[in-house]
Amino acid sequence: MVKDTLNSVLENFKERTKNPFLGTLVVVWIVHNWRLVYSLFYFDSKLALDKRLSYIEQYFSEIPFYLNLLHVFLFTILILSVTYLFLGVSRFISDFYNKIVVAEIVGFIDKSAVVLRSKYLEQQEIIKNLELKLETERLAKVTAQKERDTSDEKLSAFITKRLDNDESGTVQKQENLNIDTAF
Repeated sequence: MVKDTLNSVLENFKERTKNPFLGTLVVVWIVHNWRLVYSLFYFDSKLALDKRLSYIEQYFSEIPFYLNLLHVFLFTILILSVTYLFLGVSRFISDFYNKIVVAEIVGFIDKSAVVLRSKYLEQQEIIKNLELKLETERLAKVTAQKERDTSDEKLSAFITKRLDNDESGTVQKQENLNIDTAF
């Protein structure tokens, strides 16, 4: 039970110190009050508890606790601001190097590896226009095929009808011939 509580407190402390502001605040407070921290951990074993407490009271009587905390708070904000400013500058330098300098070097060494964005967009526009023309041609081809199929069906129907008429005409001619020869 006690072990679980201690682990919970330690996990909570780890989570709090991972917070950039709180972690920085604790570190700045320890650095700013290093004499007090050092004194708390390295008191002489012969020193009584009353003398230790009087030392702590004397420490905070020289500079009140709220002023000490205000100094620590302001230093924390300053340190975080400078840290994030340096992170931004380093990100700028890194991105500038990766996107500009490396691209220029690769473009200088291998002209076909790097293409200007304007040329890329120009080629994309040409590709888009060609795709539109291709789609138009496909639609025209489908329309032409439908027209051809319709014409083939009409021609086939016409030829079938004509053949039927010719065959019935031939049969009728034979019947006429048969009738003529019978007389």
